[in-house]
Amino acid sequence: MKILLLGDVSGNLDEGMKNTTFYLERELSKHNQVLVLPPRRAFFPSTVKMIRAFRPDVIHYVHGPSIRSLLITRWLSKWARGARTVVAATHPNLSRFGNFMVRFLKPDIVFVQSRKSEEFFKNKGCWTALLPSGVDLNRFHPISFDKKTSLRQQYGLPENAFIVLHVGPIKSNRNLKVLKSIQKEMDVQVLIAGSTTVKADIRIANDLEKAGCIVWVRYFPSIEHLFQLSDCYVFPVLSSDGAVQVPLTVLEAAACNLHIVTTPFGGLTEFLSEGNGLYYFNNAHDMINALNICRKNRSVQTRSLTEAFSWEKVTAHILKCYRNLNNEGEIETNSLNKVEK
Repeated sequence: MKILLLGDVSGNLDEGMKNTTFYLERELSKHNQVLVLPPRRAFFPSTVKMIRAFRPDVIHYVHGPSIRSLLITRWLSKWARGARTVVAATHPNLSRFGNFMVRFLKPDIVFVQSRKSEEFFKNKGCWTALLPSGVDLNRFHPISFDKKTSLRQQYGLPENAFIVLHVGPIKSNRNLKVLKSIQKEMDVQVLIAGSTTVKADIRIANDLEKAGCIVWVRYFPSIEHLFQLSDCYVFPVLSSDGAVQVPLTVLEAAACNLHIVTTPFGGLTEFLSEGNGLYYFNNAHDMINALNICRKNRSVQTRSLTEAFSWEKVTAHILKCYRNLNNEGEIETNSLNKVEK
């Protein structure tokens, strides 16, 4: 099968959509021909020429959706006659006009990450498949106590502290102020690794540092080390535009068998059940209570929550959806609502 992925893998891979594109290309390329193109080049004559020569069977827009992504997908499909179109609703960003235009620009299938998104796109006449993000279970894995200690020494972090980690862009829509409360009210060390792809809000970073948090805004080629040396991962995002609907970092933390304290963000509750060291919170009081439980009870089995979400299994499900696209551009809907375990 020939697959055109519209996504960005340039620069540092420290942002959710870049990593998603990277892993999809890696897995899909094992048994298919895959061409990755950045959406910003969609209207270049050279891009149209390349697509006509490649003749993809499927055009899959990884980012979005937005009115721009829907327009680009429709535009490129005209130059790849017979190609089926797929749009991922990992980070919906549709204006009022975009909401109106969905039913006129609808792709053959929309990959959604929450029931809310599923309902929205179905009401617009779209075929949907509920599909989570994936995780590299070989890269992100638990390590021994001795290795954890060694990594803390390597990164200059306190060996005996209870380290609470957060990874992602330092922006106002991420609700990072609650991390100051954790640092001030608890005997822990908060560690924040900011993205370099998304420009950090220096004011927020400085406030976090003044509160005693350790804030690093640089690229970590071995980001798995930060998860492995930590004890707990906190994901405090509330705003729907603050992250992809199933944040990769939550899955990566779970794969490393960390305690996880998170808001019921996006589609997380669709795929990850509370328990085994995973706690959902709706306010600062519940968050602190969950963290206290994590500190007292070091027993955790969050790794078991991720077994269904390896990139291999997620990609296999994506391929199944591709293949179910029939000649009329519709899909067979059986077994498309869950990732097979």
